[in-house]
Amino acid sequence: MPGEASGTGNFVPSLGGSLLTDPVRLFMTAVSYSWLIIACAISGLVMGSVYASLQTKQYRASLQINIDVGRASALREFEVVGESRSFFVTAESTIAASIRTRRLARRVVYELNLTEKPNFYIQPVRFSLVGILKRAITGRAEQPFIPRTYDERERAAINRVLAGMQITTLRRSPIVRIAFVHNERSYPHVVVNQIARSFIELSVDQKAESANKIRLLLQGQADLVKQQLTSAERELNDYAKSISFTDLEEQPAILASRLSAVNDALNAAVQDRLELGLIVQQITEGKAPSLSAVLESQAIEGLKQRLATLRADYQDKLSIYKPDFPEMVRLAGQIEDTQNQLAKEISIISDSFVLRLAQAQQREETLRQELALVTASSREYREKSVEFIILRREVDSKRSQFEALIEKLNNIGVGAELRSENVAVLDYAVRTPDFFSPRRSRIVVAAMAVMIMLSIVIIFILELINNRFSNPDQIESELELPLLGIVPFSDAGDDLHALDELDPALEEAYSSLRSAIQFSAIGGNLPSLSVTSSEPSEGKSITSYKIAEGFAKLGKRVILIDADLRRPKLHKWFGVANTLGLSTILADEVTPEDEADLYIESGQKNLVFMRAGNIPPNPTDLLGSNNMARLVHRLTKEFDLVIIDGPPVMGLADAPILARHTAATLYVVAANQATRPSVRHAINRLRASNVNLIGTVLTKFRLRRFDYNYAYSYARSDYYTYNPTET
Repeated sequence: MPGEASGTGNFVPSLGGSLLTDPVRLFMTAVSYSWLIIACAISGLVMGSVYASLQTKQYRASLQINIDVGRASALREFEVVGESRSFFVTAESTIAASIRTRRLARRVVYELNLTEKPNFYIQPVRFSLVGILKRAITGRAEQPFIPRTYDERERAAINRVLAGMQITTLRRSPIVRIAFVHNERSYPHVVVNQIARSFIELSVDQKAESANKIRLLLQGQADLVKQQLTSAERELNDYAKSISFTDLEEQPAILASRLSAVNDALNAAVQDRLELGLIVQQITEGKAPSLSAVLESQAIEGLKQRLATLRADYQDKLSIYKPDFPEMVRLAGQIEDTQNQLAKEISIISDSFVLRLAQAQQREETLRQELALVTASSREYREKSVEFIILRREVDSKRSQFEALIEKLNNIGVGAELRSENVAVLDYAVRTPDFFSPRRSRIVVAAMAVMIMLSIVIIFILELINNRFSNPDQIESELELPLLGIVPFSDAGDDLHALDELDPALEEAYSSLRSAIQFSAIGGNLPSLSVTSSEPSEGKSITSYKIAEGFAKLGKRVILIDADLRRPKLHKWFGVANTLGLSTILADEVTPEDEADLYIESGQKNLVFMRAGNIPPNPTDLLGSNNMARLVHRLTKEFDLVIIDGPPVMGLADAPILARHTAATLYVVAANQATRPSVRHAINRLRASNVNLIGTVLTKFRLRRFDYNYAYSYARSDYYTYNPTET
């Protein structure tokens, strides 16, 4: 493609995601900037090596001591019980503090006479960036502090001992590691051995004082807990008397037995009430004669038999006598009396069931009241029992605390223990043959890591400030237009003859673009097409020519019009003078003799082109005139396709006006050339003019870069190269 794109030219693949959330894109970005990462890594290697070589060498010696916690009453774990909290002092929490003290450091300085050894307490100036800056600003190198008086020397020696001392305690272990670091090889093992010996001496001296303090503290706590125990026992005794402790022990069985009996009686009463309720309901519904008690009554059964006999006798005599006959009247009276007696007997039985129901309900209510009383008594017992248990638990707790404190007091053996050593040196330190700091490998690795992180920050900043289109995904996502084609970068430049000898990859790119334009046309018919871009030198003119050439090869009659009336270019490619052309037609200055010279044969079958003509003073007026609309309309009748190589949008109105005369517009974007805001602004101007934008084409795209997302078939030119040696 003609020309070299401005900007960095770096291709950073994109999957449409964020650079920080897309691992593949992140990896490909790192590959694209591998030169920067490698340069920073090498810089870190060099700077780390230089920094490590300038550091002061440090030597270290160490030893291990074993603290017998079981024999050390001063360091043994003991419990102090307070009024509402417990205090725990453990050996692990006091070892480091007991060793790293100025008292111990002063004894070490005195034993080794370190105040008279300047090379011990005078610390050399270490290489640092702060020192370099001070020297650059003041012009003087930083000098070490040299003490003069004895107090200054002693203070400097003590500080040096404390600064070089390193203590490591192993959790849940009596082993303690003590180390000492110094820039002189002859001091570390001597000083660390003396630290261990001085610590043993100090521990023996301090045990008496520590044991006395512990005894006093425990004694005070024991007295306090004893008072609390006495008070708790009295309170428990008073409460037991107030609630009759004997009744409290016997009451659970009595309450349980009573509660069980009341529950059983209540269940039986409820059952009786339910059964009697059903019987009374049957009586209320008029079904009393069908009750089992009625059916089983012998008196009722006799009355029923008598009533049946009287009725039968009455029926027999009714066939002989009339109802008002004295004998018949007597029988009717007997029948009525018998019926009354029968109803009375049934009523007596029914009334007995109603009475029994009332009695059952009263008994149930009485039992429920009794159950409530038993439940209340049980609740009262539980409350008293809980309070009694709380008081007894408090007494037990205080008694346990008191016994523990008494046991600890008895276990403090002051006599023999104060004179025994509880610290033993497992192995004394020896002179170290080599230094342990600076660790050059770690410094170099850290410097390289810092520089690599710096390179990542630089890459991220470069990606943020890169506001040009570098890959196709950016075009589709930001412009919201389909990408119809991708044209690789070519070294042909503006040489049209060189373009005729395009490599297969470039030729295939234009063929794919032509096919995409065909598919985007409604109904497959595209009468006219304008091609524009944001700014000059984006490959707009060559794209117009190659599209026209591609359609001409398909047998379509195509005319290519150079409509850039400000900077025309097509006449130079074809080697003709720019005398007659589009501007002449639009200005109505064409004579009949000149019409034959308006259409120039391109050398390609079915393809002609029209020059721009003389540059007019008012290109916008000419392109927006009715003559331009009539010309495009007439040419669409004479040719199958009219392709207009329009001017770039820039800040002018030529391109939007011209694009309105065509059926479709193709927008050309050069990779890493036009800025994204300018392209978006140009697209918005075209859309505001109601231009039919069918899509975009990305030109000057460098396919020779390491790519994973756009490895199209035409990316490898040798794919289309015929090799006669292959079958």
